[in-house]
Amino acid sequence: MTMEASGSENAFQLLEWLVLPIGTCAKHGVPLLLLPNAAHAHLTYDVIEQVARHKDLIFEAAQDAKTLRRSLFETYLSRRIEFEVADDWLDPLDLTHLHQACLTLGMSIALVRGVGRLDLDFEQERAAMSAGFEVLKSGPEALISELDRARRRSSSKRSYFTTDMGEFYTWLKDTEEDPATVVLRAWVQDFVRENYPLQTGAKVLGTEISAPKLITLERARELHGVGEVRVRGILAHFRGQNASELSDMKDVSHEDLAAVLDFWSGLQNIKSTAT
Repeated sequence: MTMEASGSENAFQLLEWLVLPIGTCAKHGVPLLLLPNAAHAHLTYDVIEQVARHKDLIFEAAQDAKTLRRSLFETYLSRRIEFEVADDWLDPLDLTHLHQACLTLGMSIALVRGVGRLDLDFEQERAAMSAGFEVLKSGPEALISELDRARRRSSSKRSYFTTDMGEFYTWLKDTEEDPATVVLRAWVQDFVRENYPLQTGAKVLGTEISAPKLITLERARELHGVGEVRVRGILAHFRGQNASELSDMKDVSHEDLAAVLDFWSGLQNIKSTAT
């Protein structure tokens, strides 16, 4: 029934239309229109009054509306609104958490770095949320795989997790006291511990890392007096590789470093041997 035939007094608003990440109508496949706020808050939520006041704006939008298929993320949110849970690992996250998790992760993996959340237009925000949801809906392992991909494609000489994860890490940092994100944070903390050099006692998302896996070659030299070239050379010897194959290595696991130090301590100093 059109508004011309029924009048604005028959206007209605679905609950899900109030959820920020939902931007399209499931029935008609068109973008939802955000009407200007009224002078008073109670009038803003008076649907009939708002429709009557902005009738011309609504007609204009209807004329220009383009068909826009509802995203999988919007469909997922509709189900969460209806049933409250989805029986997956994202259930502890409420709608606000889901929005920010998908948006910020999508920004980090699918959009140009340096763009803030408030700077996104409708299409960019929609693309970011869809990209983030595609990863998160597939489970923790998919998230870790995507974070590793972001780490590997870093153009920085020294990759660092806060930079590699961008807005996603910033959002998680803001929620480090929130019990709803504890599972998500735990997976990210483990990923950081396994893939980035940290000093013992360093905190990641509010949790102290007691057993970091990696140490920088520079830090290993400071602590143990074994230079980078020597560490690479001994590791290459262990692995049956050419030392040049490890020329880009910047970090070493504590396990490998212990083996290197043990091997090096067993070698006789050449000068002492000659004497």
